[in-house]
Amino acid sequence: IICFSYATMPNVPHMNTARLNRIIAHQHGITNPDDYGLYLIVNGFENLLSPTECPDVIRDRLRKVII
Repeated sequence: IICFSYATMPNVPHMNTARLNRIIAHQHGITNPDDYGLYLIVNGFENLLSPTECPDVIRDRLRKVII
């Protein structure tokens, strides 16, 4: 089953993917957040973010490259 869901979350500097995944799971009533993942999708390519990556750091790096 493929489910795409988009959400805007408050930015907490250097929050890692594992923590953000738990917050999203809590807000949506998901009891097993480890069974889900956060993906970075750019130009049709998708990449599963590791639990230790920080989405805000990745976003900032991409902004520098794209702009």
